This record gives sequence, structure tokens and C-alpha cells, in this order.
Amino acid sequence: MSFGAHRRQPRWTFPKLIACAVPVTLVIGAIYVRASEWQDRRQFPQAGRSVDVGGRSLNIYCSGSGSPAVVFESGYGFPGYSWILVQPEVAKFTQACWYDRAGNGWSEPASGLRFSDSVAHDLHALLRVAGIPGPYVLVGHSIGGFHVRVFNGLYPKDVAALVLVDPSNEDIATRIPDMPRSRPPSAPPAVVHAVDEALRQLGVWRLLTRDLGPKPALVSAADWRAISSLRRSIKAQRAAAQEAPESGSAAIARGAAGLDSVPLIVLTRGLRFPFSDSTYGNRLLAQWVALSGDLARRSMFGKQVVVAGSGHFVQLDQPGAVIAAVREQVERTRQAATRPRCCGRSVRSRRSEPSR
Repeated sequence: MSFGAHRRQPRWTFPKLIACAVPVTLVIGAIYVRASEWQDRRQFPQAGRSVDVGGRSLNIYCSGSGSPAVVFESGYGFPGYSWILVQPEVAKFTQACWYDRAGNGWSEPASGLRFSDSVAHDLHALLRVAGIPGPYVLVGHSIGGFHVRVFNGLYPKDVAALVLVDPSNEDIATRIPDMPRSRPPSAPPAVVHAVDEALRQLGVWRLLTRDLGPKPALVSAADWRAISSLRRSIKAQRAAAQEAPESGSAAIARGAAGLDSVPLIVLTRGLRFPFSDSTYGNRLLAQWVALSGDLARRSMFGKQVVVAGSGHFVQLDQPGAVIAAVREQVERTRQAATRPRCCGRSVRSRRSEPSR
């Protein structure tokens, strides 16, 4: 008895599976990113206030009172909130402020590459509009060291002293040639940018930066989650890309004037670099300490402090060392302000503003 020919069921071939999986993955990734960022905004509301610096706003948080005001500049890709262990303690003896660079933390993004000169101009406008008078003690971590050095060169009358926290160094390529560093991509910049943006929009970078590593012992779990959240947002990832490569800021910092006459403290990591080969890690540390020491000696008022027990993030590993250095510069500035001035001007004020 015949019931007719058996109809063959359609088979899922590999190309068909791929054709269906790709759009589904894109949709899931886009939903994941937007839902996660919406949740983060609810969980971590803005700390600080937004200040318009010309069509866009930067976020700044200040507490304490007194002068000189201390302003904290964060490292690559990190929000101002990463000074959470240091800023409240400094605010006990003077006004202390951290802020978010364009696109970081709770600040709005800016267009184009963002090297040290752009950052310095932004910070100068922010402090002026926010009504925070100088001169300032500027504290810069990592690449933030380039930024505050350039600020010092552009606006010398607005700077009382500098504290550089394990700062980046423009001479690292020649002085420590075997130091591991990121290499420029071989693909055309437009292609790299397009791929980078696609990975951001799909949540790939967010997944990869979800865990910043082990929580520093002194940082609370809630604060570490806030720092992690701010760092992995789409706009923060874009901002980090705008600050790369670091060689852009390095070249500008190399040409910045005024480091020779500004009171300067350079805090340097004391822990070896974390490589499996301990001999290699210790050798890199010795070279890094020497390089940072040479940076400190560029100022006639400079000194270096090697912080035992600290890695690159001294403000999280050994915040007391940063607080002590800031206090020293604040007290030095206050003492200088009470001394009689020669010919009506201090040594620092003889430096003229550069022509623009």
C-alpha cells in the first residue's frame, strides 16, 4: 500500500547555521552592552558635578578646603574615582579634587586624538570655570604624569608643585629597550578603528575588561566594582583609544618646559615587574627605578621616593606614600607663600607664560 513519496526534511547546513548565528549574535551582543550600561548607571550614580568647558561637560569632585588645591590626574583608561583611597585623606588638610578626562568616568566625550596638550587645556578650562583658584599641586599617575608635566609647561603660574606617581617616561624605549610594550597595529588605521568600534558595540571589550584583576587589599568591593564599571563603558573604551598611542603624549611631554624649576616628587614602584622570570623582573625594576630617578633630578627641587611593597598603582597599593608626598608639597607651598618675596616676586613667578 503506497502512501506517496516520503518528503525529505530540510537539512541545516553549516553555511545556513552561520547565516543565522551571526545576526543573532549581533543582536544579543548589542542588547547585552546596553542593558549592562543601563544597570551600571543605576548602580553607580554620578559622584561629582558636571562643568561645561565649551559645549561638553567634564566631571569634577572636590572636598576639603584650603590652599593650595590638589588636583589628581588618573592613569590610562582609569576614572578619577580611582583616587578613592587618597583624595578623602588629602581633603582633611586642603581642598582636594579628582576629575574625569573627556570620555572617562562621568565626563562627556570629545572628538579626535586626546594627547597631553588637549588634556592640559581641558583641565585648565575646567578649573577656571569650576572656580578653583591656583596655583595647584598636581598629582599625575602613569600617563597622567605626562599630562601634568605639560600643564606645568603651558600654565607655569598655575602650578605650585608636582607629584608624579610611577609616571610614564618618554625615554623608556631607548633606556629600557626590552621593556614589553604594545606594538602599533599593522592594519590601516581606518580598519583598526572600525574593528575596534564593532567589538565595543558587541560587548567583546566589555567582557574582556569585566575583571580588572584581583581587588587591591585596601579598596572596598563596592569601590572596585564602581571603578571597573566606569572603566569598561563604551565611551571610556573610546576615550582610551583616543589617548593611544602613548608616544603622542610622550613627544609633547618631552618638549614641555619648566620641569627644572618646579618642586617635584617622583614616587616609584618598589615591587619587581610581575614576570615568571624573577631575574628579568628584577632587572627591569632596577632600570625603571634609575629612569624615574633621572626624571626627578631634572628639577632643582626634585626627589625620588621608591615605595616598598607597591606595584604600578601606588595610590591603591600604598596610598599613604602618595598622601605623604602631597602633604609635603602642600606644606612646602604654604611655607613659600609666607616668605618675603625678592623684588616683589617669587622665584616661581619669574617664569613667563608661553606665547600662544
